[in-house]
Amino acid sequence: MDAYERRLLGEVRGALPDFTGTRRRHIYRQAQRLQAAISSPNITWTGLSWRP
Repeated sequence: MDAYERRLLGEVRGALPDFTGTRRRHIYRQAQRLQAAISSPNITWTGLSWRP
């Protein structure tokens, strides 16, 4: 579990436009964006790019 937590705390940038933070924050932000796209017909889901 420690390795998993360490991995989530790593800094990431470029997966979402104008958003830099930990992997945990990126996953949370992606979930927020997906929920918004499902709830509103005016918002288009664009996904994101994950690179190792």
